[in-house]
Amino acid sequence: MSPKKRTPNEIINDIAILLDELSSILGRPIKSSKRSSPVGTSAKREEKKYSGVAGGIEMLIVDNFFQEPKSLSEVVAHLRQEGFNYRRPVIAMALLRAVRNRSLTRLEAENRKGKEKWVYAKRK
Repeated sequence: MSPKKRTPNEIINDIAILLDELSSILGRPIKSSKRSSPVGTSAKREEKKYSGVAGGIEMLIVDNFFQEPKSLSEVVAHLRQEGFNYRRPVIAMALLRAVRNRSLTRLEAENRKGKEKWVYAKRK
């Protein structure tokens, strides 16, 4: 007879209980960067915090702002609306880095008014 197969959630809960027990024996918390609360508990997940202009761009990507191609002016205006008040060249450099990191793609603007040459969209 083989032992009962446990689900991954049961194993995670058992490990968390054992770590808490070991922590109380040692009298100090056990440091683990990947440790999370046991599955099934009502612990609230911490919202991801976006800092800096790169964080603002990442937030826009996660929020699907770049589903349609957006110009630099549109990105600057939306970031300001979200509380990210950075100069235009700084935002342009962050967008370029996102393109180089392959988070966004850069397309040559067609039929756009003004001097803006590029539009940015989420990579498919």
